[in-house]
Amino acid sequence: MKERRIAMQQRTLLKNFSHRNFYAFNVISSYLQLISRVNFTAIKTFERRRSSVHRVVLKQRPVRRRTPLHQSPTCCVYEAVSTVFTITNTFKEI
Repeated sequence: MKERRIAMQQRTLLKNFSHRNFYAFNVISSYLQLISRVNFTAIKTFERRRSSVHRVVLKQRPVRRRTPLHQSPTCCVYEAVSTVFTITNTFKEI
């Protein structure tokens, strides 16, 4: 139940990404992959509405080694999300 709620929160956070944000997310996820040995794949899906909306979906592959708590997949997901939003706000200010 808790995992389902976390997944819902991730989906909510990662809606409506632009191309620039999507690129930033790819960079961050590959960086996190090096740090924590967790493979993140970002997938673009398009919604058919008035305008096409980019949605980024996180998928996690199982980790073979036990990782420390601060490098757990969920923690990395939230790090990635927060970093992406920081970058987004920086772009908006520029």
